[in-house]
Amino acid sequence: MGHGSVLIRVLVRVLAALGAVVLLLSLLVLALAFWLDHAPTKPVLLAGTSMLPTLATGDIVYYRESHDIHRGDIRPVNKSLHRVVLMPGETFRVEHGRITIEDPGPPHVLLEPYVVYNYDWNWPKTTLGPDEYAELGDNRTNPASRYPSIASATDLGMIVDRRIFPFGKRKTF
Repeated sequence: MGHGSVLIRVLVRVLAALGAVVLLLSLLVLALAFWLDHAPTKPVLLAGTSMLPTLATGDIVYYRESHDIHRGDIRPVNKSLHRVVLMPGETFRVEHGRITIEDPGPPHVLLEPYVVYNYDWNWPKTTLGPDEYAELGDNRTNPASRYPSIASATDLGMIVDRRIFPFGKRKTF
């Protein structure tokens, strides 16, 4: 057997291995495309500053359906994101950017470790209805994040499930 036939056999094996790799990668891409097309929600590319520093322009998040809403959940409101900060039936006021929950229970300032960019703003004493939630963005220097958005339980449904990009900041909420 000559050197030429050995070279041809090696070349055939290399091409077969490359073909298998290309086939495997093609199947992975098809599976990913199918999953993205049939996932319960689609990835959403964020634009805006209402949730800084928690979420930023360019982050990619997934939503999921949920009717079990908790304080701290992040959800889409119009074309931005806000965090649920007040629950049904709570009475609250805002003085100098700090939210005080007056009822139920003894008055106390709501701890918001996610708020890094605060703003000196006020909101009069307000009592939420039995099915109302108040939401704010984390970046209170953004005017859209400074005033509570009141949503009824029937308006709720989608919350941010996880950030998938940037990869170094992946997080489940």
